[in-house]
Amino acid sequence: MALGLHTAWVEDAGGQVAGEEGVEVSPLLSYAGEGLEHAVAGVTFEEPYDPALQTAGGAGAGGARPATNVGPWVVPLAITYVGVLGLAVAKSVAGAASNK
Repeated sequence: MALGLHTAWVEDAGGQVAGEEGVEVSPLLSYAGEGLEHAVAGVTFEEPYDPALQTAGGAGAGGARPATNVGPWVVPLAITYVGVLGLAVAKSVAGAASNK
C-alpha cells in the first residue's frame, strides 16, 4: 500500500519505477510527496529500496542537499513560540513585582 503511494509520488515528480513492487520514500526526504523533483527527475529506480530515496536531501549517504525537510511553516511556528514564551515571562515578572 505505502509502496504504491510512494511510487505514484516518484512518478509524479518525474522519476521512473522499473520494479513491480514500487519504491519506498523516506519521510526524511518527503512527508507527502512534496519536493521530490530534485531527487527523482530523470532517474529510473530498479529496486524498492534506493539510498537516494532514504536520506534527507535525496542524494543518498553523501547528501548534496541540506539535511532538512523543514517547510515554510517553521517561521510562523517559531514566532508564535517566542511570543507565547515572552508573554509567560512578562506575566511572571509582573506577578513577582506585585508580590513585593
